[in-house]
Amino acid sequence: MHEAETQFRDFFAFYANEPPRSAAILVPAKLDALLRDSIERRLIPADNPKDDPLLSSDRALGTFSSRIEIAYRLGLIDSQFKSALHLLRKIRNEFAHGFDDQDFSTPQHRSRILELVKPILHTRYFTDATTAISGAYSMDHTNYLVVSGMMTGGLSMYSHVVQPIGANLLRPLAFDPDNG
Repeated sequence: MHEAETQFRDFFAFYANEPPRSAAILVPAKLDALLRDSIERRLIPADNPKDDPLLSSDRALGTFSSRIEIAYRLGLIDSQFKSALHLLRKIRNEFAHGFDDQDFSTPQHRSRILELVKPILHTRYFTDATTAISGAYSMDHTNYLVVSGMMTGGLSMYSHVVQPIGANLLRPLAFDPDNG
């Protein structure tokens, strides 16, 4: 079995029984953690990793939104992946801050999910995955699970191969001209 397929099966086994609100909150949390891992691997390690002055939750790169932006600026994700992450973030925020009983079929969620799947709608992987789980959920819920599962699996595999920023690049600019 291909690693991407294994990642998707693991993702689906974990999130398949979650109600829409839980899935809408937990999936972006997983993606946020994977982004943090990728960013940490790219950056020079913090002097005190337990209280990272950039990545701790109350710091400059402590939010999902800021991590999405820095991941893009560091070349870890492309603009399309960045846009997809922001859509998932917006869906998460609406579920997290809404008081009404929500599902993925409401107009605002449906339009964002359609925007999410648009670039991959006709790919074989997306078609096979949606076919495999169709019938168990609404089409919108199925699409959300498949696209977010693909993103999570891809980012999970990618985060393990991210190289530190100094790898194959220039040395950091030294302040002391005699030692630079």
